[in-house]
Amino acid sequence: MKVLQATCSNRSFPPDAGGYQRTHGLVMSFPALGSQVDRYCCAGPIASYYRDREIHSTEIHPQDGITEYRDYRVVYDLPKAGSFLGLGGVLWGALLPWISSAKLKNSANQADIVLGDDPYMAKFLAEAVDTPVIYTSHNVEYERYRTSTDAIYSSYTGSKMKEIEEEAVKKSTAVVCTTEDDKEEYEPLNDDLFVIPNGIDKYKITSKTDTHSREEFGIPKDVTLSVFLGSDYAPNVEAAEWLCENWSELDESYHLLIIGNVGSRVQPSDPRIHTIGFVEDLMSALSLGDMAINPVISGGGSNVKIMDYFAADLPVVSTEFGVQGFDVSHKSEALVGDRGKILDYITEISENENLRRKLSENVISKREEYTWQSLSEELHTKLRRYL
Repeated sequence: MKVLQATCSNRSFPPDAGGYQRTHGLVMSFPALGSQVDRYCCAGPIASYYRDREIHSTEIHPQDGITEYRDYRVVYDLPKAGSFLGLGGVLWGALLPWISSAKLKNSANQADIVLGDDPYMAKFLAEAVDTPVIYTSHNVEYERYRTSTDAIYSSYTGSKMKEIEEEAVKKSTAVVCTTEDDKEEYEPLNDDLFVIPNGIDKYKITSKTDTHSREEFGIPKDVTLSVFLGSDYAPNVEAAEWLCENWSELDESYHLLIIGNVGSRVQPSDPRIHTIGFVEDLMSALSLGDMAINPVISGGGSNVKIMDYFAADLPVVSTEFGVQGFDVSHKSEALVGDRGKILDYITEISENENLRRKLSENVISKREEYTWQSLSEELHTKLRRYL
């Protein structure tokens, strides 16, 4: 099977953020099952000013059988620039039919299956080519725009994104959803939907190093440390701000480490709150913690950070929203409840060794269900029926 995976992102490899993890993870096992994957990325020259880690490469090979092409075109910078105003998705929807390259269309026509990674890409290709187009959604996209606090035109973009997304769902041959809630949202628009949840690379689970230390980040060795992981994404920013505003309710022995770009968006006054940006060795940074927390209450899809927490062998405290899409229940694999209980749960885990042991044992068996390798195999099997 020859598969084209098309995304409006500059790149998808390395998978160092939640969206990139899903894009790459969905096809990770395809080559071992006899399929070739070509990934087309709509890169723009402006990317060279704010991305590194090989973004300049026009073609890379993440693994045997997967090739990622980054098609650098100046016109792709137009909608990317619009993303700073919260209009990126709407501009992609309007401009993609006019600015897409012949290479993208030719690759789609020559493929057996096309995976559209964004609603605007899925809509465009479903209208432009005869190849079956599968929309591999990351979330209900318009909900993300509607809840964004950063989008200047959030009401307008939410409405326009809903139109684009509904057309993508209607016109795609089938739709891959992240959660059952997302599937229910799409059901009136398409009869062929199935769920492939977010996962974790199985090699992350066994990849434990001591690259980072508490001393490196100015964290005392003898404190109870919670970690929160997040990208610069409105629901993560709101959650980080909530943590900074409420951390003083915990006593002096509790510290917080905020990992990822979300840390650049908060300015904690409490010296027990430490922020670091992107780290190459995420598992090592996470493993500094005694537990992981996810107080996110809005957004779409599911929070990939939950799987990162599990991979790092951390007890997890989360809102119900934060674990949606995963078969995780309260006091089985995590402590789950309203945001108002988050701080109480942190104390409970810290003081209850038997609870920590129970959560850890349950997580070890649960996380095997969510490896990208097994989820990718499941998707590959389902796609064969469209050949």
